Amino acid sequence: MSEFPQFPITETFEKDEYGSYRNLMFMLPILLDANVIAETGLGHGHSTRIFLESLSQLSKPRALFTFEILPTTTDEHIGDIPTNIKQIAENLGVQWNLITGRSIETVMQIQKIWELFSIDFLYIDSAHEYDNVLAELNTFRPFLSDKAVIMGDDVWLPYHDGSNVTYAHGKNPTDVYYAFQKFVEGHPQWKSFTFTNNDGKFNNAGKILLVRTK
Repeated sequence: MSEFPQFPITETFEKDEYGSYRNLMFMLPILLDANVIAETGLGHGHSTRIFLESLSQLSKPRALFTFEILPTTTDEHIGDIPTNIKQIAENLGVQWNLITGRSIETVMQIQKIWELFSIDFLYIDSAHEYDNVLAELNTFRPFLSDKAVIMGDDVWLPYHDGSNVTYAHGKNPTDVYYAFQKFVEGHPQWKSFTFTNNDGKFNNAGKILLVRTK
């Protein structure tokens, strides 16, 4: 049996900050044999590179759609982000599409694309406010394939006493968790799995997965 491919770490950030979640993000699209990944939020481009590397492990052309309301232009680690990511995609032979604008609006503007290609893996990582996360889940849902998996980023569970973890700047990272649970309440064919810890460090915020039940 051949060894499962490994994500090629090139930066300390990818090793230290993403930890085991990097492997989860890299392996799931491969196991799904995903044709199309959609992600909301480009940020510094680290998750985008993970998905490009993942799709490059699969045969035949694959595509990644990244939705970003206002792409960050530079990063101290990788320089000009969109240009750098585009070059990585070309080198890997994966089609990368950067869609600029608010995701819940732009995904509808390219609706004809989804008539040809369904989304096999959806990664939610734009603005983490409850209303935005829930809106993205509901807006993208009709364009998901039958085998699709949804992943949410920067998730903390509520504390045992029911109180919430808070960012220093006032945003609530448990909003992602609550939004995903609300989505499941309205769509019981989905089941959630959370991978996280509550040690109080932002960089250890976890992931939440939604998979369809039989």
